[in-house]
Amino acid sequence: GGNVGGQTVVMAVRKLALGENVSIGYEALVGLKLCAVLVPVAFIRCWAQHFSTSGSMAVAISIMAVVLVAALLGAGIPKILFMVSIDPAHATPIIQVVMDILGVCIVCVTGLLLLGPNTAVEHWKV
Repeated sequence: GGNVGGQTVVMAVRKLALGENVSIGYEALVGLKLCAVLVPVAFIRCWAQHFSTSGSMAVAISIMAVVLVAALLGAGIPKILFMVSIDPAHATPIIQVVMDILGVCIVCVTGLLLLGPNTAVEHWKV
């Protein structure tokens, strides 16, 4: 998530510096295109390593959510900073930290919702 958000911030800051419009919708579309590649690859990798289908789906859906959130925030944060007269380049460290925290939360919540609260406990019982 941090890499997607970081690259989106760079593009948004560049556009703002050139006086161009930063379109959050366009960045969401780019995020969807990334998802079209990353989600199937993640699912196949998990499945090939003998994860359950539901576990593979949880990983794939988590990746989709993290990428989309990173793309949206990566375009939105510099735009907001620019509107309040703060250098939009400050969005780079912000997006890195925010996506580290949100990424873990998204993965955990997705796993909990799709796999249930007792899945990890049952898997690791001795």
